[in-house]
Amino acid sequence: MKSQESAFDTVTYRAVKKNWFVLSGYTGKDILYIKTYIVNDTIYHLYLRYPRILKKEYNTMVSSIAGSFRPASDHKY
Repeated sequence: MKSQESAFDTVTYRAVKKNWFVLSGYTGKDILYIKTYIVNDTIYHLYLRYPRILKKEYNTMVSSIAGSFRPASDHKY
């Protein structure tokens, strides 16, 4: 998680659980949202970056994407 924090100018939200973490905040004129799961030896990473001026327009979409982002249950690719 610490390595991901370096992508932010300011972290405004942080959540850490057993096998995942979320960071959200600002980088330059953008909002950055990172959600990462670590399951067994696999890392699942969601990275969303969008302009701050479009925050209102993007909030619903970002919430939907982030809420549905989960690690794959079947690792037989």
